[in-house]
Parts: sequence; structure tokens; C-alpha cells
Amino acid sequence: MYEIDQDLEIRLARAFAEARMNRHEIITVEHLLIAILDDPSVVKVMLHHKVDVNTLRLELTKCVNTTPIREDTGDIEAVPTEGFKRVFQRPTMYVQRFVAKKRKVTGVHVLMYICRERSPAAEYLSSQGLTSLHVEGFIQHNL
Repeated sequence: MYEIDQDLEIRLARAFAEARMNRHEIITVEHLLIAILDDPSVVKVMLHHKVDVNTLRLELTKCVNTTPIREDTGDIEAVPTEGFKRVFQRPTMYVQRFVAKKRKVTGVHVLMYICRERSPAAEYLSSQGLTSLHVEGFIQHNL
């Protein structure tokens, strides 16, 4: 079995809260990537591979600001996109299969699958030279 790292749970809740506060109809991979940009391990991977985290955050924020807005005023959760679901579900399978010790899904695991997704978030990461292979190498040597 596996667990979701407590820090990742907090960041995920924050992403949903931000989407709800901004009345976004959907929550996207870009919302998720913004949320994990505060994870020290995620930042460590990015800095090691020369990703400009501040520029990335600005690009993602611009992208998220184009998310469709709900017309109703109720307190309704944003609906996760299929891409969001994939990049959050696939790390659980990875951890179950390949991670013998900790069995916890972390922000770095999610980052690896964001890099594999067809999304603006993945394009921004790729444009700065970060690939899923870089992240997987970090996981194998550091987590």
C-alpha cells in the first residue's frame, strides 16, 4: 500500500482552495504544478536542472488566470481535468511498483508525471530543460 505525503496533501488542498476562491470551473495540471512549487524537494530538482522557478511560476500563473470562471456564486469545488487526474493517479502506481521503502507519493513523484503529460505545464518545464527522466533520476538517487 502507499500513502500520500502530508506536505503533498496540504499543497493539493491549497490548490483546490485557490481554484475555489478564484471560482475556476476546472482545476488543471498547471494549478497542481504551482502548488508543488513550494515543495523543497521539487525546487531542489528544478534548481539542479537550472529551471528558473520564478519565471516558471509567472508563466503558470498567467496560464491559470485564463481558466474559465464559474458563473454561479456557490462554494463549489473546481472539477479536476483528466490531465490533473492522471498526474495525480499515476505516481501512486509508480510508488506501489518501484518504491520499496517509504511508500509515500511526494511532490517529486507528481512532478515526474507532470513532465510526461501533454499540457502547458509540461511544455513550460520542457522549455527550461526539465524532463521526466531527470526527475526519475533524482527519485532513484535521492528519495
